[in-house]
Amino acid sequence: MTEENPFEQIQRFFREFQGDINIINEKIEIKLQTEYFEMSKELKNQPVADDLLEKSDILFKEKIIPGIKKKMLVQLASINDVKAYRIIEKYVKSAEEPLKHWSILALQESRMLLQSKLLEQSQVLISTGLGGKDNKLRYFFVLFTKNELPFNELQQKVIKSEFEYIFKNNNSEIEEINFIDEIATILALVPLDIPIQDLFSSVLLECNLYGSFLKDNCIITNVKIMTIEDIRNYLDRPDKI
Repeated sequence: MTEENPFEQIQRFFREFQGDINIINEKIEIKLQTEYFEMSKELKNQPVADDLLEKSDILFKEKIIPGIKKKMLVQLASINDVKAYRIIEKYVKSAEEPLKHWSILALQESRMLLQSKLLEQSQVLISTGLGGKDNKLRYFFVLFTKNELPFNELQQKVIKSEFEYIFKNNNSEIEEINFIDEIATILALVPLDIPIQDLFSSVLLECNLYGSFLKDNCIITNVKIMTIEDIRNYLDRPDKI
């Protein structure tokens, strides 16, 4: 019996999970998400002030430092009270960076807490750097020509048509395709229950029927949209393509 790889474990979890799956739609940096959830975990062990809701008006005062607002948003998100949710919701509408994305995370956590109590159903939150939509996660794909020459017109057409056709047949959405010299980048939404590696491999196989012009090696990430500089720096690593 072969050992199940981590990706297969995740897919099996999605198939078997009986509760609600919540996806953060916005593109939020992983570093900020980590900071938020670490604070949330830390504050869960501390009592929340009885008058927290009454003091929440400080969120809307400009002179209050961001650190105080961050803590209050996390604390409000931990209260099983619709009033707390409405306060965060109101703040999200007017918030600007560096607190906009922080408040979105707080709103999502608050919503999950309320749903869990009202529906008596388990909740799972999925957050990636690129976010998602509905039950789909956003991925950034990078392809390369085998001969390291720029993609010609026919190759670009093949990539666009094959990706759009196969992804559409797998309930996936292509949001953007770009070509820069020998590099092609694709931004797409893929359902949670679709094995991303199998999907991508099938597209590569179909594209290469038209002249075998793509390298088998590629980049797949849901952490961030890579710049051309990011991609070239990645390729310069000795352990990569």
